[in-house]
Amino acid sequence: MVSVGAPPEQRIPIVVVGYEGWKTLESLENKVNSSIIDAALIIDRGLFVAKDGTTATGSLALWGMICFLNRKIQGLLSVSTNPLSYAVEIVE
Repeated sequence: MVSVGAPPEQRIPIVVVGYEGWKTLESLENKVNSSIIDAALIIDRGLFVAKDGTTATGSLALWGMICFLNRKIQGLLSVSTNPLSYAVEIVE
């Protein structure tokens, strides 16, 4: 087996999404960093914060969450092969 990307995490990330919530990026950062959640998106304010340092505001907040989730699943990519299937028998 050949792995591609970062190794997968041992747990599923917790992402919280709410329509209303904290009003500032700073308050959302404080909440995320002091809790067990890995990321949070507040839709009405356009705020996204993740523990890995990803932040996005305004119309890019949802895109920030998509990018965060994309990075988290990149570790799940893998390629498996059976080298024996490439063997060629030479008959003389």
